[in-house]
Amino acid sequence: MANYPYTTAVNLPSPIGVNLNGKYIAFNSLPESIKILISNPKYFVLVRESTNTTTSKGGRTSGTMWYNKQILGFVVEDAVRIDKKVQDKTAAPDNIKDASKFNGVPSQVYNVVLSGETSSDFIPNSWYKGKGLRVSSISDRSGINIYEKDVFVSQNFETGGDNPVGVAFSGVWIHHGSSEGSSSGCIIFSKTRNGDNTVVQSEATVISLNKYLQSVKLVGPGILQTFVIINLWEFPVPPRVTTTVGTVINSETNQPIEGVQVNIITGSQEPLNITPGSQEPLRPETPTSVPVTIEFN
Repeated sequence: MANYPYTTAVNLPSPIGVNLNGKYIAFNSLPESIKILISNPKYFVLVRESTNTTTSKGGRTSGTMWYNKQILGFVVEDAVRIDKKVQDKTAAPDNIKDASKFNGVPSQVYNVVLSGETSSDFIPNSWYKGKGLRVSSISDRSGINIYEKDVFVSQNFETGGDNPVGVAFSGVWIHHGSSEGSSSGCIIFSKTRNGDNTVVQSEATVISLNKYLQSVKLVGPGILQTFVIINLWEFPVPPRVTTTVGTVINSETNQPIEGVQVNIITGSQEPLNITPGSQEPLRPETPTSVPVTIEFN
């Protein structure tokens, strides 16, 4: 997995009307192509940050949901598998064919359709006005199926599963829960991420997401092709940028220590806006818009 820097949200306001808590990879730490994508108001985007197949429930994928440069909340899913689906333990495919050539325009897009039909007694607990958020591929306007022909998976990806031939997934919802144990290929959404990348179950947070997506016209009658999923680990990590910001002063003599300078290294491609030679003290709590490392040379 690519090693992107994490930041920590502490009561960070989300546009959906909740406060977020937990670590995540911030906007300014993402590759430029992904920044372009999540700045596009045509789409809301699931940025998958990591995946594994080592948990007791078959594997865990963690990510964040974004719209118009802002994080909406945290996501947990089943493990990502490309070659062969494991029934009830596999996340839906991403929408990027070749991350090395990605320019901010998705190769595929999902539909998210309002639906009030499910055999589950659990999922409807996070519906808004009797309807939840159901994911389908571009060929299915009804919001039921994700077809193999519409996504980048191996041939016969679903062979041996519960779905008809040609259907990779059926019944993928965005709903509440706490881990991949709450999912059978669904997307679990929350406002709080735990240290092990599980989340705190919150039906109210999913309801808030539903209401918000409808308010910004990304979900609703006749609205299709608005949802994108990307696997961040497939993208190269942006180069670190070093900004030399000054010298180290001896507190007893008030004179610079020769041969020593202060560098601030960011996980962003944008240098920090700090004036070299500034006399302002730089402390660990100094606010910045990107994750930083302070280095003394």
